Amino acid sequence: MRIKGLNDKEQKCFNILKDGEPHTIAELKKPFLADGREHCKQVYEKGWGDREVDIQAQSFARNSLRRLVRDGWVEKAAYGTYKMTANGKRWVKDGKDATKSFGTKRGRKPMTDEEKAEAAKKRAKKPKKAAAKKTTKKASAKPASKPKKASKPKANVKAKSTKKNGVSTSKVKAAKAKAGKAAAKDKLEAAKARAANHAEEEASE
Repeated sequence: MRIKGLNDKEQKCFNILKDGEPHTIAELKKPFLADGREHCKQVYEKGWGDREVDIQAQSFARNSLRRLVRDGWVEKAAYGTYKMTANGKRWVKDGKDATKSFGTKRGRKPMTDEEKAEAAKKRAKKPKKAAAKKTTKKASAKPASKPKKASKPKANVKAKSTKKNGVSTSKVKAAKAKAGKAAAKDKLEAAKARAANHAEEEASE
């Protein structure tokens, strides 16, 4: 009994569970041991054995149960144990030949041999395309940006006079200089007056 919308691995699980009895993962993984061994040959260069094959077979079994559970065929009976649901048993009895998700994105038709061969060719070409993309990226890399021209120094700006207690510092300095000149002039005139008085005193003697 082939169910439309199930892939080959999902169909293997269905074939075991369609008897309506509970089955453990240990039972469900047995049909996937050969698939697990083939997978390990492709993935591992060395250092793999029965343990890795067993782990991969178990992974295939668990992944294959997902659609069966999601579409209502199968349910978890206990830890690590699965069985047909009441609906699943009825569908098997009625001879239902398509799963609920058939025809949707999640339930595509099983691939034909020609489609599988075409998909294998595309997968084989992918590494070359990736390499070509890398080469193109290197070739199209942006040239090093030109160094920026040194900006011309700005024209000297006259320094603003600072203020102290609200009065310009430059004005304070100018006032001090003016006062200093006036004081010096006064001293000079006083000295001249003293000299003239001294000369008059000497003449009178």
